[in-house]
Amino acid sequence: MSLLVLTLPLAGASASPDYSYTLSQDGHQATRHGRASAALLPATGRAAGELVAVVPAQALSWQRVQLPPGVAANSPRMRTVLEGLLEDLLLDEPARLHFALAPGAAAGGSAWVAVCDRQWLRSALQALEAAGRPVARVVPEIAPGAETPALHFAGTPEAPLLLASGLPPDGAVAVLPPVPAALALLPAPGDEPLAATAEPAVAALAEQLLGRPVALASAGERALQAAQSRWDLAQFDLASTGRTRILRKAGGLFGALLRAPQWRAARWAGALLLLAQVVGLNAWAWQERTALATKRAAVRSTLTQNFPHVQVVVDAPLQMERELALLRQASGALAPGDLEPMLAAAGSVLAASGSGASAIDFSPGALQLRGLEVAPDTRAAAEGPLQAQGYALPMSAAQDTAAPAWQTRWQAMAPRERRLVLAAALLVAGALAWWLLLAPALRTLREAPAQHAQLDAQLERMQALAAEARLLQADASARPNMAEAQRALQAATAALGPGARVSLAGDRATVGLQGVSAAAIAPWLAQVRANARSVPVQAQLMRSRPKAQPVPASAAAATGSAPSTSAAPGEARWDGAVVFTLPGR
Repeated sequence: MSLLVLTLPLAGASASPDYSYTLSQDGHQATRHGRASAALLPATGRAAGELVAVVPAQALSWQRVQLPPGVAANSPRMRTVLEGLLEDLLLDEPARLHFALAPGAAAGGSAWVAVCDRQWLRSALQALEAAGRPVARVVPEIAPGAETPALHFAGTPEAPLLLASGLPPDGAVAVLPPVPAALALLPAPGDEPLAATAEPAVAALAEQLLGRPVALASAGERALQAAQSRWDLAQFDLASTGRTRILRKAGGLFGALLRAPQWRAARWAGALLLLAQVVGLNAWAWQERTALATKRAAVRSTLTQNFPHVQVVVDAPLQMERELALLRQASGALAPGDLEPMLAAAGSVLAASGSGASAIDFSPGALQLRGLEVAPDTRAAAEGPLQAQGYALPMSAAQDTAAPAWQTRWQAMAPRERRLVLAAALLVAGALAWWLLLAPALRTLREAPAQHAQLDAQLERMQALAAEARLLQADASARPNMAEAQRALQAATAALGPGARVSLAGDRATVGLQGVSAAAIAPWLAQVRANARSVPVQAQLMRSRPKAQPVPASAAAATGSAPSTSAAPGEARWDGAVVFTLPGR
């Protein structure tokens, strides 16, 4: 994870101070060090990095307190508790100071408390926030808790400092002037002298004061060491919200995953795994597309093999149905949508209604029975058997309802604007990857089972229709011509008596019926289909009104009444017309 560590300027600095910064791409080795204003601070890198602010040792004081039981470290009451505990130990008003508890502090135990000027720290953080460089953590330059004493000489030859850590009791810290009197305040060294480091600018002063060589430690190395601390001084009113902390931590982890050398193998493994998943997903989708294309080709070939004259295939199942309907019509074969099968199906399931139809209207594929009163329970019971035969029982009509330019613009953008542009670019790239690489394959795999089932059903239906078409095509030699069909129709109609008349018009024949017995109509339709190979395409029939019959005179004399007329009961009779299609010449 990349780190940008900067040292906050002390109080009294200019309105636009320069910050001493250290940049590290891996969080361990310094790659760049310098001074710059907030607007000119370097970026943390392409991956999400972390900006850590270091509070100078001179700006902090440290107090050791005993926390009361029952108040958690993250409790809103802790600030008030610390004010009460430190009120007598501070020279300034507690309301003007900022407090920060040591990491791991627990109720009922002792803990170190960092104290600094509240307004100074708030202003420093707000200035960085306004420059588009929000601070993720605030750490002290030197913190108590070290187990062994150590000395560090920092600053410049004009303003040197001696930072002591690990002092008794409890690893306290101290900021002293580098003079012999200050050394006398430190604990006496044992057999081994105190560990000492110094920045290059004050190394000579440190060696002169200690009388021995000291190890060099640059300000950048010390800043990175401070950034590794578990401390975070941004507490209480300066603490970031939980959501912000989570986002920053997630960004830091993501940045480490993208840039840290120790995650290089994991990055390669993840990239290869993702690539394998995308390739495998698209290969699977390609196999499904190939299988679907094979089934579609089989459906089309079934149509073209049985009906070679069909050159253009748009909807193979629909075209197969139409061609077979024409073949049935030419040969007089029964089809599920013809008049006789639909009358038989309606009669078998609606006989329980107890009422008869007053009129029958038929057109290819649709049979309407008028005047038939069907109870809701009878209708519900009839829908299942009708659907099993391939028919539907619909509701009645009353019931139905340029590079240099963009580089210049990019350089002129504020860091916040750059992050927003990068986020938008990542969003667009992710959307394109989804639409081009993943969505088509996932859509194919999601729709493949339904398409397989649909194509299997179509192919099975097409094969059944093809078998029927072959039978009808083999029977083509036995079909009568137009004249023979007309004679056969007239002969069959003559058996109905004087109430039936035939009218011929081209390839259509209209048979008018008047008072024809219902029992004679079904055999007549079967005889016309068998002998004339004619198919009814339209029918309009209405129940005949019974005619009054005169009472014989002998019966009137026997009863002593005058002669009269009465409606003698008899079988049902029908009036209307049936239109047939005659076979071709």
